[in-house]
Amino acid sequence: MAEGRYNIVRKLESDLFPNKGIGINIPFDGNTGINSTFLSKDAIRANLLNFFLTARRERVFNPQFGSGLRNLLFEPLTDDNKNAIRVFIEEGVAAYFPKVNIEDINIGFREDENIALINFKYSIKNTNITDELNITFTNVSTI
Repeated sequence: MAEGRYNIVRKLESDLFPNKGIGINIPFDGNTGINSTFLSKDAIRANLLNFFLTARRERVFNPQFGSGLRNLLFEPLTDDNKNAIRVFIEEGVAAYFPKVNIEDINIGFREDENIALINFKYSIKNTNITDELNITFTNVSTI
């Protein structure tokens, strides 16, 4: 109760050791192809991005992991499909990221360019960490 009254914010334990890598950054662009993340904010952002870009059944030992967004994104662009995308995101984040609070989700389409845009704003429970992801999906088919 005092925590809310005095606006005390706990640091995540992993942020107390700034020289210790806690995750893998996406995209893979380091000297070896892989860069580590050193702060919880960066690790959570990379994990969310990985979740959004992973299709269901893509991971052999964890077939339910992934948002499955690509299956929905290039269906006919209707309000029902926007709602289905929102539900996929909300359910997936609740299942795999219990410390993440969804603040806002915006879904937009550019039909003439076959582009879907997702803006996802979130915060981390019991911290002052807030962030947002902007993801652009394109459907380019080569025939």
